[in-house]
Amino acid sequence: MKHLVLLMSLLLAMGNFVSAHSQVNQLNIEDATSVQEALEHITFTLEGQGFEIVTTVNFKVAAASIGLEIRPTTVIIVTNPSLETALIRQRQTVALDFPSKFLVFEDVEGNIQLRHSTVGALIDRHDIELKGAKLRKYDDLLDQFGNQDNGIVMVKSHQSVDDTVEALFARLQELGLMIFVPKGIDFRQQAFQHGVYLRPTRLVIFGTPAVGIPLVENTQSIGLDLPAKFLIFEDKNDQVFIAFNDPRFLARKHNLQRDADPTMSLNARLDVILKNFMNLANFIANPA
Repeated sequence: MKHLVLLMSLLLAMGNFVSAHSQVNQLNIEDATSVQEALEHITFTLEGQGFEIVTTVNFKVAAASIGLEIRPTTVIIVTNPSLETALIRQRQTVALDFPSKFLVFEDVEGNIQLRHSTVGALIDRHDIELKGAKLRKYDDLLDQFGNQDNGIVMVKSHQSVDDTVEALFARLQELGLMIFVPKGIDFRQQAFQHGVYLRPTRLVIFGTPAVGIPLVENTQSIGLDLPAKFLIFEDKNDQVFIAFNDPRFLARKHNLQRDADPTMSLNARLDVILKNFMNLANFIANPA
């Protein structure tokens, strides 16, 4: 109910965005005979609607690189700056959920499944301001008993956005981690190209099969939130922050089950990932 009300306030500004997602849903993806066929159909449709394919991550191939086998699972990462900027300007942390993703996978019964995030979920998670007194009042009533954890971890950086990003790239290379978009995504630059001002906001997408694939093996839908992302931005007070998703939040979101690995429990695995993220964020936030 809440998401339906929240969506109403952005239908005008985000009409094309909602329309694009809805049309993809209406492609009858379940009729596709393979993940590849569904991917080709989705890609063709999105490109025709003005979306740009940023990159594609094939988790099955990534799994094979470390000697594991999973069902076909691929995520398409797409961007449309003219649509995304409207939300990012209201709340910079929403960029942590951009660019948009479409996850396609074959389930245990051999059916082709599609998952993607919704605009309503983004509004709710990032507490984006609603337009209209009645909608704001209704939202306050719904939230009167407290807001849910949005699962975003924030670390303050003592460097500029650009210096923090460069330090992150250098550290990722030292650690041998994969960088999925070579220069990252500069939302501010994209906004400028459309004649809109945006404070410095950059996103870096990275990961390694050894960490991500066991999670996808556990529950395929978590591929919607992989690979990992660090958002580096400067807020209205000229402070720079590093934001990333808490892996424990993602585990709850996707209902991860008990880990099949007998050497490590799911909770222990998530704690290790969070610790590594925190160490990485603190390393680049505090130059020697």
